[in-house]
Amino acid sequence: MTFTHPLARIAPALFLSALAGQAIASEPVSRDEVRAVVAEMLADAETRSSLQAGGATGGYDKKFFLASANGAFRLNFTGAFVFRYTLNFRDDANADRPSGYPSGGDDFNPGFSMRRSVLRFDGHIIDPSLLYNVRIAQENAVISRQVVTQVDPDDPSAGINLDTESEADSRLRFDDIFFTYKFSGDFKGGYVKWGQYKSPFIKEELNSEFVSLAAERGAVNGFFTQDRAQGVSLGYEDERWWLEGMISDGLRTRNTPLGSTFNRTNDIALTGRAEYIFAGTREQLRDYTSPQDQALAANIGGAVHWQHQNNDPTVTKFDRSVGSPANRSIFGATIDGQVEGSGLSLYVAGVLGYTRARNVVLDDTGATDSRNFTDWGVTVQGSWRFAEKTDVFAKYDGLFLDSDRGLTDRDQFNFITAGFVHYFAGHAAKLTLDTTFATNHTVGLTSSRAGWLGGSILNVSSSDASGLLGTARGFEAAVRLQMQVTF
Repeated sequence: MTFTHPLARIAPALFLSALAGQAIASEPVSRDEVRAVVAEMLADAETRSSLQAGGATGGYDKKFFLASANGAFRLNFTGAFVFRYTLNFRDDANADRPSGYPSGGDDFNPGFSMRRSVLRFDGHIIDPSLLYNVRIAQENAVISRQVVTQVDPDDPSAGINLDTESEADSRLRFDDIFFTYKFSGDFKGGYVKWGQYKSPFIKEELNSEFVSLAAERGAVNGFFTQDRAQGVSLGYEDERWWLEGMISDGLRTRNTPLGSTFNRTNDIALTGRAEYIFAGTREQLRDYTSPQDQALAANIGGAVHWQHQNNDPTVTKFDRSVGSPANRSIFGATIDGQVEGSGLSLYVAGVLGYTRARNVVLDDTGATDSRNFTDWGVTVQGSWRFAEKTDVFAKYDGLFLDSDRGLTDRDQFNFITAGFVHYFAGHAAKLTLDTTFATNHTVGLTSSRAGWLGGSILNVSSSDASGLLGTARGFEAAVRLQMQVTF
């Protein structure tokens, strides 16, 4: 669509004519002078319209876009917003513990949140083979800081108090910033990609969060997720196969500069993934739902990851004793399968994570040892499109962690999520209501050692995602109601 509507050419002239009419009424201006000015404006408008006709185009073809007339440059603009209301329920037996609730709060915690706000710019430059992608997202976080106060301001010798204060902080951040060059000719289907993007590992993370059935990805993905990394990939894609290999700074190294903890300690990180489609198309398998009239689609995929880190300070206290920087090697593998059609869908995935930490200092004597951890995760999800625009679904996430992690008295965690999705306009406008339920207490996942790469899975700062806070006794459940709009 070009911006050359006739009104764009004559509007300035009409406007000037109106002004001229007023001028004639108040000034002794001849009609010939008015005609000359109008003619000049029409000529100028025609020139501008001609320049537009030979320049930019714009419109909407599933995306809002601007493009050059010759197709060499294109900019697409899309966005998405998710508004959520969460109700968290925990067994009040936790109040009997001397330290109270493991993550703070009450046995009932409700609240609204803007879970996601995303702006995305993508397109191509120079020619359609050179693609770019930039994604900017809102991040909700809890910032904690240490506060030092004097016991008695009038008596410095009385000492100080050390407290922690937290506050909510909303910020914008870059998620994806990368280029892709697609080969042609004898190498058609091949491509090279560089920048910051998701490593080709777990499929649930690779699929957009805006096409999930549940309001949030599951606990298995939360534990093993690769998130974004900075690196270079070489890949191949056709109607049946997708292959990609990546060398990067390591898992979860989004927005890390040279010299930061991850980039300083990661010597090398390699990731590879392969997928094969047995039936249907890749577009059908980009989400987990099947319209009632959809034909059969099915695929299988798998991936491996390995990285080595030197002097990593995050792995040194797995045994709860004195630590110092250690060397760590990480290996991960996953396999997944998906089938859908005629209103039914099924997704199954398994993940293995192995960690070997060397030169871990055990105590003040300087004695060192190695620590090995083998962790597993299983995800099973099914859905049924029982009405033209409504899905019901159920999902199981199981984490089977190494007992040597020392996560209190438990190393197995089970989560069940169920709910329904109503599509007003596909994924562009949909309403989700679901409940995620922890079948056992989850206080162990609030530990700073809980994650595959360190860090907690459930806590106040991350509860905006799952809705779960962690519980030391009894049950915990989160009900999530959310509205999603994308454009």
